[in-house]
Amino acid sequence: MYLGIHCFRLCYIFLANEYFAKYAIMNKVLVKRAEVYIIIGLCFSVFFFIRTYVKNDKIMPYYALPVSKTIINESFIISILIDTSLRKIIILMAIMLNLNVEYNFYVKIVLMLPGIVILSCIPNIVNIYRIDKLLLGIISIVYLLLVFVLLTNDSLLLFVFGSI
Repeated sequence: MYLGIHCFRLCYIFLANEYFAKYAIMNKVLVKRAEVYIIIGLCFSVFFFIRTYVKNDKIMPYYALPVSKTIINESFIISILIDTSLRKIIILMAIMLNLNVEYNFYVKIVLMLPGIVILSCIPNIVNIYRIDKLLLGIISIVYLLLVFVLLTNDSLLLFVFGSI
């Protein structure tokens, strides 16, 4: 769990390094780099968070949900989504708001969150076949790429979400 937290903090260090290296408002290239850093940091953070609690067969004290090595239930995944949103994404959005990042960054991060959580859960699940894990991993990666690539165009964002 601590390694995941350090990976996420490393994401913040990269973001600060990119920002302070330019001494300016983040431009589009730096925002794209920041999105990649955030995806990597969130994946490792959520992966090690899940790995810590799935290793033992006790009832989790944090969520009070029964979790074993063979079963990861839907309520656990939903609680991971809520926890990641509240503890990591809100802090990240507050920092990015301070750096005057455009609105499409926030939309992309929120849309990428389910794909990141599912991608991080895959290695910890042992009750499904490997082919299902592979398919789920490919679907999650394709989803992340679609959100990352397709929502870079502002006109597509305005078409999908209306005028914000």
